[in-house]
Amino acid sequence: MPRVWTRIRRPWRPSPARELTVLAPTASVEEAAAIMRQEAIRRLPIVEDGRPVGIVSIGDLAVEGEPASVLGAISARPPNR
Repeated sequence: MPRVWTRIRRPWRPSPARELTVLAPTASVEEAAAIMRQEAIRRLPIVEDGRPVGIVSIGDLAVEGEPASVLGAISARPPNR
């Protein structure tokens, strides 16, 4: 299965105000989608050995699961910056 999440390239700290929902790099697309749906979140940090290694967004899931959808098509395009 291809990697859906993006590697983090800058410093990152979780918010101390609340518990953070995270995902392991070995988790499936289906697991990520289920957690995002259950927790009503749009981005999910990927954590390995207690360290952030990436992030997956609903756009990433749309590109992987529904590339013909509006969100999938928008998310598959290169950044405009």
